[in-house]
Amino acid sequence: MGLFVSCIRSRKPARCREEREPLLDSELEESRQLKDLFRKLVDIVAALDAGKLPSQHQLNHLIKVALKSEILYPKEGSSSLAGHKVLLDVREVLGLLAVFGFEKNYDDKNQTN
Repeated sequence: MGLFVSCIRSRKPARCREEREPLLDSELEESRQLKDLFRKLVDIVAALDAGKLPSQHQLNHLIKVALKSEILYPKEGSSSLAGHKVLLDVREVLGLLAVFGFEKNYDDKNQTN
């Protein structure tokens, strides 16, 4: 009879999948990303302090990331006309730096002098 009773007993309701996921998962991931970024920045500053310069490939990557950044493309009405002009100028300078690096420093000679 014990076997039969165990089959008909009420079971605990299945918990929702959402209840099993940690509440702070996305916040923890953002925190990890910020820590990684901070570590990279510290490494960059230490290398520059030691007199080392980034390769042209590294500079090109940095320029591409900066040009894709949302901060250089503000939303309509978020800044003044002068602010938009400054951001346009910054994008233009970054573009010119990329062209200069590609045409004049493709072999990283400027980093070795």
